[in-house]
Amino acid sequence: MTLHKLDLRPTPFSLIKTGKKKFELRLYDKRRRGILPGDVIEFTNQISGEKLAVDVVSLHIFNDFKQLYQSLNPLTLGYEVGEDVSYKDMEQYYPQERQRAYKVVAIKITLKD
Repeated sequence: MTLHKLDLRPTPFSLIKTGKKKFELRLYDKRRRGILPGDVIEFTNQISGEKLAVDVVSLHIFNDFKQLYQSLNPLTLGYEVGEDVSYKDMEQYYPQERQRAYKVVAIKITLKD
């Protein structure tokens, strides 16, 4: 078991904390390739500094966010019923060139007891 530390904006942090977001989406770069099922991720809220620990259940690797969004239920990604869902939401953080270079990962997580 390895501990990984990642920063999160307040909204996704809150969605994970309340159990509404079951997957954390990231670029599958060198840093994320070290995350394995059974590891722990400690998220830090970028504004408040609050910390939250989750267990890594599984990793789901896709060529890009478009493919990821076509494969996973939007509710598990933190979207609400009726909310507009678009893979382009992720392009503000990870441009298509970087997605092509590294692929992307949906990290399935559960809150630590």
